[in-house]
Amino acid sequence: MKLWDTAKLSSYMVLFALSGTALSAQACDSHHPDACAKGACNTKVKAVAQAADTTQTTTVTTQTITSTTQPLQGSVVKTVKEAQTGLNVLAKTLGQLKHTDTDLYNEATRQVANLIEEPEIIAGTVIYIPVNFTTGDYLPMRKKWVEYYMTQLANLVPMVQEDIDAILIPDDKEEKADEYMTQMKAEVQDIENQYKILVQLAVGPIYNQNAIAAICHNIDHDIKQMDESRKKAFHAIK
Repeated sequence: MKLWDTAKLSSYMVLFALSGTALSAQACDSHHPDACAKGACNTKVKAVAQAADTTQTTTVTTQTITSTTQPLQGSVVKTVKEAQTGLNVLAKTLGQLKHTDTDLYNEATRQVANLIEEPEIIAGTVIYIPVNFTTGDYLPMRKKWVEYYMTQLANLVPMVQEDIDAILIPDDKEEKADEYMTQMKAEVQDIENQYKILVQLAVGPIYNQNAIAAICHNIDHDIKQMDESRKKAFHAIK
């Protein structure tokens, strides 16, 4: 046999082998008896079943993870501890508001201070002790300090209302605390009204210092009343 014929025969054998492999695969797909007898079909069925189980498990796992990431639904829990914490937060805000209101009042009522010496007799000896006292009209309000205090008030006044709104009284304590919570809401409303008047008075450059001092005094009164109501509410819900 010639060399060319040998090579051609080898090529035919390779093609025949490949065709047999494809036929076996096709037979397994069509459940050919010979292929099933060899267990090839069962093997493939098992592999497909395992793949399906894996896909199902993955789907279930994904659904489980997704469900656990959903936000919890339900009502807000109201506890005595949470309510008292809110009342304490309000106390801090009221303290800051009172401090700023007092600073603005002092700015509006500054006076010239004179230093004099008054005689005091101590153990038979006359000693002159220096004493400060104020006389005359108020000193002009300084614009930079008025603007500073008004900026502080602009932040603090809304904070008082926010603190009150954040206080959640437990259902079984509402009746005891309702009176005091109502009083605080009325007082913060009055503070907001007084603050609106104060904003108009603080425009400058010439200030009505008596009017500003009077408004600051009113706000201070409301703060004191509110703090008293806050303390009563704190003890009422114990």
